[in-house]
Amino acid sequence: MVKKGESREKGNLSSYPLKEVFLLFFILLIVTVVVFFTVELFLCYRRSFFRVKYVYVVGNEVVNTKFLVKESGIRRGELIFSCDPVSVVDNLMSKGLFSSVRVAKLYPDSVMIKLKERVPCMRFLLDGEWHLVSEDGVVFMRYEKRPGYLSFNPNTLVRLVVSDKPSRDILKKTVFYYEKLDKLGKIKYITVERHDYDVFHFDNGLNVEVNLIECGEESVLQLRRVWRRLSRDSSKIELVSICLGNKIAVKWRKGVRK
Repeated sequence: MVKKGESREKGNLSSYPLKEVFLLFFILLIVTVVVFFTVELFLCYRRSFFRVKYVYVVGNEVVNTKFLVKESGIRRGELIFSCDPVSVVDNLMSKGLFSSVRVAKLYPDSVMIKLKERVPCMRFLLDGEWHLVSEDGVVFMRYEKRPGYLSFNPNTLVRLVVSDKPSRDILKKTVFYYEKLDKLGKIKYITVERHDYDVFHFDNGLNVEVNLIECGEESVLQLRRVWRRLSRDSSKIELVSICLGNKIAVKWRKGVRK
């Protein structure tokens, strides 16, 4: 037989006052509302503030910024979390315009691109399109169909006259001799006559043939020693050749008395 006190105690445990039930419900409701608005606020902030608004490019002097951003694959307005730096690097490096590219995300709304360009020093026309040649002998850009992407005038570069695309080794040697010979006088253009010979055409009328394979820097020094005398007779000279053994050979024009 259950005592009255025990029965009353069990009744108190199994039934709660209505006030406490409403209080518990109210607390749960408040917590749910707070959580809901916190999540919504975060999502709203994420949608509004974690989107790419600015793309900063550092190191470009040849190619303009609009072209770089377009080719990078970065879309202004996209979530910055969706921007993949590895993909951006791959996109830009595949163009052949740069020797190195680094990308960093600057939260909440910016992307930084740091790059090192290939510096153009020559150009040549082939198959109806102009090509740029870098200092390390790389043919890295065709620009006739997209001149607006360049931040400089490519017509200021020295022109190569070629019958086919020269090898990188030949172009590196051509760049080497161009940098040396351009100190003697302004070069108008360069003719790549064969795979191992270049002819440098100077403003003063002299044409200097260089054996790219067998000549060296000493040959240029030897030419420098007689440059003034050759320049005085430029109208009488058809061709100056740098030969083996650092010798200078002069081909005079027909009918000219030496």
